[in-house]
Formats: sequence, C-alpha cells, structure tokens
Amino acid sequence: MLPYVLRKPVLIALIETAISPLMKLRDNFFEHRDKVETKLTHNGQVCHLRGILEQSFGKGFIIKDKQPTIIRPVYAYREQDNQCLITYQEPSVDIPVTVDANVNQDDTFIVLVPAKIYESKLQEVLELINQYKLPSKSFQCISL
Repeated sequence: MLPYVLRKPVLIALIETAISPLMKLRDNFFEHRDKVETKLTHNGQVCHLRGILEQSFGKGFIIKDKQPTIIRPVYAYREQDNQCLITYQEPSVDIPVTVDANVNQDDTFIVLVPAKIYESKLQEVLELINQYKLPSKSFQCISL
C-alpha cells in the first residue's frame, strides 16, 4: 500500500473525474436560469428591447416608431354616395392594394442597427428582436 502523500493526487483526480458531469450540469442549469430570468424581466417596451440589444451586441442601437404612410382610399361608388370602401391606393404604386380595414397600420417600428453588427450578425439581431417584441408589432431593421 502506498503512503497517503502518494495516494492523495490520485484520489483527488478520481474525485474530480467523478464530479465533472455534475459540475457541467450545474453550469448548464445556472446558464439556463439566467436566460429565463432575462426573458421574464424584459418585455416588448422600447427601453427594454434596446437594453437587451445593447447588452447582447454593444451600444449604438436606436429604435424609432415608423411614420405612418399616407394612403388614399379607393371607393366602389362616388364619394358623395354610399362610400363603399374596397381598397387603399399607396402613393408610390399604381395598382390599388386591398387592405383589411381592421388592421392597424401604425404599429410598426424601425430598429437602426450599427453597420458592423448589421453586416455580421443581422440574423442574430432579428431572432433576438422577434423573441422579445410584442406579438402584435412588426419591425424593420436598417443599417446606420
């Protein structure tokens, strides 16, 4: 039998090998817990969305409300008569586009992304915005 001084490094290595899967599982648990806490504390508000983008990718993100497009209604009859609204005509398009009258067109926003991030990590930015934005909102990303 070996003396304790010679057995000690072998025993420590054996114990470390035995508990390494538990340490990895513990690290994965804490990482997942932090992601869940972040998801619960952040919501679709602009300040929180910009904060999570800056936390993940760095400073420089700007979030603006999109200006509503002025569209002219197209009527099936003369405007003085029944006013049966059937489509909307966008100013830049010659063909009328049918639009659901109940859908709010003013609920979109624009995310101005720094140029370096836009070129290299745009897909990650889009996924992060989709994860945290409100389901009823739509957005557009533009490079700074």
